[in-house]
Amino acid sequence: RKLTSTWKLIKVPLNPPTVFRNMMSNAILMNLSGMPIRRIMSNMYKATNEMIAYKKGDMANSKHYKALLDRGVADTSFTEAELFRWAEDFKEFTTERSINELGILSWMHLKGWRRFASAASSVMGKTAMAIEMMENQNKNADEAYLIANDALFDYSLVPPVVRGLRTSPIGIPFLTFMYKVIPKLIDVALNNPFRFAPYVAM
Repeated sequence: RKLTSTWKLIKVPLNPPTVFRNMMSNAILMNLSGMPIRRIMSNMYKATNEMIAYKKGDMANSKHYKALLDRGVADTSFTEAELFRWAEDFKEFTTERSINELGILSWMHLKGWRRFASAASSVMGKTAMAIEMMENQNKNADEAYLIANDALFDYSLVPPVVRGLRTSPIGIPFLTFMYKVIPKLIDVALNNPFRFAPYVAM
């Protein structure tokens, strides 16, 4: 389990192309879940600012992010559900080195990458989705949390067979995304097929 978790750590949050692909897939899933394309980038920007504000203790400017945290959004992310605490400790160890240990260029690279990878997480996308729901579609915090979790998936909510396969070295390490996204795409195809139009056009 720890070896699989570490392998995923290297393949996802510490891998720049994967982080970029995840940001793009999150944006597409938010659009398929009802967020207009024109507001995706602005909502993601707002979400990032809210996460930064929260870390600084500025609760007034992080209300959507805080509302999701209060409802347990951090426990539903890929990082928490699939990388586990051991890998988080490893990630912290590799990114919390001092300037004297690493040299200024390496230190700046690791610090900057850690922030970028964190910002690209599903929690940021869920916060952006919550902002859209609460600010533009008149949803309350509970409704926004459920919609955001549906749009970008609750990685903790899977049957035992999926949990076993994704954590086993002889299994399907990224099964959760496939397990979650296929029903989502079928649902959109049946109920809102025109949401696929921009992607078919591209």
